[in-house]
Amino acid sequence: MPFIINASSKEQQVKVQGDWFTFKSKQIKEMQEDKVRFLTSANAYLGFVEVDPRIEDLDFKNSKEGQAVIKKAEMDGVRARVAFLEDLKRNEIISLGRDLSRAGLDYDPRIEMSDGMLKHLEELASYKAEKQDEAALKVERIKELEKLIEKK
Repeated sequence: MPFIINASSKEQQVKVQGDWFTFKSKQIKEMQEDKVRFLTSANAYLGFVEVDPRIEDLDFKNSKEGQAVIKKAEMDGVRARVAFLEDLKRNEIISLGRDLSRAGLDYDPRIEMSDGMLKHLEELASYKAEKQDEAALKVERIKELEKLIEKK
């Protein structure tokens, strides 16, 4: 049976073929193939990604290659989630702006955003901050390596 991961930073509850499933953040589950297909197609925006079935073997899962496979699946899921949140943000601002324009009001449409949208924006900001942190760590590591290279 195939494996699926919830790559998002949030717990997700989804209904698949009449059954409810709860996925913790970064949780990997083995599921029936038709359910995995449904989650990766209809709910990919939530961060669901199919994971290489070789992770069933614990030795592979704990190996460098296995960890790289899991990390890639996480990155793919986060990428899908971020794209969805970006679209949601853009559509919300455009929609609110049009509503205000039709009403003859001229102020920033962000004032009218719902609490739910605010939570989505907070989630998006956390993904962006995490990516910036990773980039900063990468830059620091490159600088350290450059110093080592210059010493030799």
